[in-house]
Amino acid sequence: MLAKQNPEMESMIYLPYADWLSTNDKFDEAQEAYKKAGRPDLSLRIIEFLTYNAITEKRFQDAAQYYWLLSTESLRLVQTFDKKMTKEDRKHAHNFEEYMLLAEIYQAYNLIQKYVEDSYRGATITNPLITEATFNAARFISNSIGTRKPQGINQVFIYYTLSKNAYLFEAYKAARFGYEKLNSLKIPEQWQEEIEVDAMKIKTKPNSDREGF
Repeated sequence: MLAKQNPEMESMIYLPYADWLSTNDKFDEAQEAYKKAGRPDLSLRIIEFLTYNAITEKRFQDAAQYYWLLSTESLRLVQTFDKKMTKEDRKHAHNFEEYMLLAEIYQAYNLIQKYVEDSYRGATITNPLITEATFNAARFISNSIGTRKPQGINQVFIYYTLSKNAYLFEAYKAARFGYEKLNSLKIPEQWQEEIEVDAMKIKTKPNSDREGF
């Protein structure tokens, strides 16, 4: 009420309140309070912390959401988009693009993580909607990740998912690419025989993808 009646006091009121929220592990509320206090830099730090925790705990859907928040907050910090952009503006604009891409990568990886967990349990996944979604997710990440090494993302999972589902859809070029990548990575023991057999099978197939893939 005091802040509403005296807007000039918002920083004085919300900054210590945000600090208290953060100290008491109420990070989502703290992030909003820092914004109201006019400290978007501290708000970003809170979101970065939440993102780190989400990835550490393998909550990749949440990580994607936090990266999306980071991208939108970074965009708000850009003062101008014309030729007069300052070094700081360019930094925030770059962060906006990078965080948005990471949001998409973690969103896609969330599908792969679930697919791999089911495979570990020995489940046979035959639903074409699931296999196509995971195939497209793996293909998107392999095309987008570049030299990045996002925390918590297992490249074996990506290329295993890509290869296995690409083979099902007769996307043999993509499958061959995936198996070549797997050859340079440390494969879980329970997958080694399966991958070796599938890698030999793919050699008998054409080096092209079925139309539509």
